[in-house]
Amino acid sequence: VYPYEVTMLTRVLSMLPSPRPDEAVLSRINAVILQCNLNDLNTYATVVAKWIRNDPSYRHNTSSKYVRLLQTLNRCGRERLHSFESLDVLLEEWFDEMLLEESMVTMQKLTDQISWINVHELGVYLTRTNYFCAALMD
Repeated sequence: VYPYEVTMLTRVLSMLPSPRPDEAVLSRINAVILQCNLNDLNTYATVVAKWIRNDPSYRHNTSSKYVRLLQTLNRCGRERLHSFESLDVLLEEWFDEMLLEESMVTMQKLTDQISWINVHELGVYLTRTNYFCAALMD
């Protein structure tokens, strides 16, 4: 199973009118989560949030399969962030708002890797996130 294929299929399934996915879709997502980059994890989190909005049973079941999947996505995203040793790799994979503060902390640890080659991409990242981080601005 290739994470990219599962990500693309999940994204397409989320656009269909069916309000909730079947167990096969959720099990495929769970099977590839550990292999995903931060962008893929973000895609899954966005899709799961959409499924939660569209599933009326969620309001009555806080320990739903969607919540467990979001918790797993969050945990995997945090683990991935803490494993980065290269600023360039982090800038390629950055995760949206869910882990924004932890992304900034990781970037601060990697400030010694900021160079003329990647400073533009770092500036774009900081602008997109609209997050003020004085340590990175210096």
